[in-house]
This record gives sequence, C-alpha cells and structure tokens, in this order.
Amino acid sequence: MKVAYSSMDGVKISGHPGRAKYLVIIELDENKNIKSQRVLENPLNHHKDGGREHSGHQRWEVLEEENIKVFITKRCGEGFKNNLRKRNIKLFLTKENNIDSVLKDI
Repeated sequence: MKVAYSSMDGVKISGHPGRAKYLVIIELDENKNIKSQRVLENPLNHHKDGGREHSGHQRWEVLEEENIKVFITKRCGEGFKNNLRKRNIKLFLTKENNIDSVLKDI
C-alpha cells in the first residue's frame, strides 16, 4: 500500500498540505513497515508564496499515478477533502509530527 503526507522539511508531517513544500510518498509492506520512501516537491501546493491566496495550480494526477491509498496531514480544507474523496483516497488527520507513530494507526 502507498501513503503520502505533506511536509515542510521532507521528514515531519506538516499542517495544511496546500502550503507544504514537500510530498512524501511511502510504500508499505503487509505489516505496515516502510519498503520505500520518496520526497517530491509538493504538486498540491497551491498557496502563492505561502500566503492565503490560491494559485489554482495543483497537480492531483500525481496521487493517482502513484496509486496513493491514504493521505496523512494535520489539517485541510473541504476542497482538499473533496478532491481526495473523488479519487478514493482515504484522509487520515493527525496531530503527530512523526510518521512512524502514525503508520500503525492507518
């Protein structure tokens, strides 16, 4: 199974995925152990210069191309939730920073 999460540093889970610098994609084995991990420039970042204004330049197809099943983040808006729902991607909201402590709960 593949999961993705938003991150400002490529390691810790960040808040709003539309402002995060990176998207981390993890492939898990059947026991939820990490098989592989990649850090990408965030194609879902849609806030101009980290502000509140939307740019509208998200690339949702990356999640489909990567066959992401679960997206992990700290918070997101209704538009983000709807876009995940359309793609049958489960949203997992957490208060944790450490991905290892979250993986066992998804």
